[in-house]
Formats: sequence, structure tokens, C-alpha cells
Amino acid sequence: MMDITKWAEDLTEEVYNEWKTKYSFWEDGFKVFYSPVRYRPELMIISLNPGGTKRNFVEEHYSNYEDGDFSLLNENSYLISKYQFAKKIRTLFEGNENVLKTSVAITVLFFRSKNINYWVKNNPKKTRLAMERFAYDKVKQILDKVKPKKLLVVGNGAYWILGKHIIKIENENEIENFGSVGRIITAKANQIGIFVTPHLTGSRISKENMEKMKKLFTDFIASNGC
Repeated sequence: MMDITKWAEDLTEEVYNEWKTKYSFWEDGFKVFYSPVRYRPELMIISLNPGGTKRNFVEEHYSNYEDGDFSLLNENSYLISKYQFAKKIRTLFEGNENVLKTSVAITVLFFRSKNINYWVKNNPKKTRLAMERFAYDKVKQILDKVKPKKLLVVGNGAYWILGKHIIKIENENEIENFGSVGRIITAKANQIGIFVTPHLTGSRISKENMEKMKKLFTDFIASNGC
């Protein structure tokens, strides 16, 4: 059986080759894994797409990929990154740091953009849809291979894409509604428990609501089975 790290590096190389041969016009590049990859992690974190620009892509990955080096990160980037999104993730995981440390982190769309509106407006529709379909198919492969026990989906937009294009959502239950900020949802897919939060930086979550969310998330982490 192929080592799962080698498998994840090979998948990253596939994404690189797809980008390089078909979509290199999208200079902001892409990112696949935000963490080491392990089999049957307690939790997988899934958000919408990598932020940043061409500069971030070049600084983080490009020269390694050009040299044929598709090595994964040594630790979950959400533990150490100074980006606001990572800081919010760390806040959500207060008291559950070990779950964060051992989690596998990805996005539903691998291609970078400073925000999703920029992605939609600056990419011809036919090409954009092809790139999205490619990414969604790879996310399916990742879920099938990694087999996480639970999912944390950050952002109602990412959750909508998951349900529409990637997995069959069942037992959906809205457990909190923050109005225009977004909803907290629990659900299942193939016996995997799912916890959905509003986007942690794109929506303005009050301290009070963040505390509610942390409590609900801790309960989800502690729950047995799904």
C-alpha cells in the first residue's frame, strides 16, 4: 500500500501539472494541503479557497514545484501562520489544540485568489468551471483516501460547494443562526460528522458569538461517533 504522504505529494504534483499545462495564466497559483496528511485523522478542516496572490504562491511553493519537490508541510500551518484566518482558527480550537495539531487541512477550491469575487470576475466562465470541477474531483479523492472521522467546514459557501459537488449531505441540522453573519450547522456525509461555521474572517463574528461557536465546536469534537 502506498504511503499516504507519498500519495499526497503525488496528488500535489498532479495539481501542479494541471495548473502548469492548462491554467498557468492564473498567476496567483494554487495550494492543496495546509498540513501533513495522515490516515483517519480525528478531524479534517475544509475552507473555501487559498487567499493571497502570485507573491504568496512564489514565496511558499513555486520554486520547489519547479524543482520537482512536492513535499508536504512539517506541521499544520494554522498552528503557526500569522494570517488573520489562521489566528481565528486557533481561537476556535482553544482547548482542543491537539485536535488542530493532528488535523488535515485543505480547501474545496485549490486555486488562489484574494477573494472569491475576484476569482469569479477575473476568470473566463468556461475555464473557471473546468478548474473548479478539477479541484472538486481531487477533493473527492482526498476524502476517499484520507477517511477523516469528522469535518470542520469553515464558511457556509464552502459547505454549499461540498454538498452540491463533492459529498451527499444528510441529517442537516441548523444549531445556531447569526443572521447575516451565517449559520452553524451539523450534518453527516457517509457517516462522517460535519460541523459548519460562518467564514471566520469574511464575516464579522462578535466575541459573544465566537464564544458560543467555540462551545458548540468543543461539544462536537467531544461527541462519540458522528
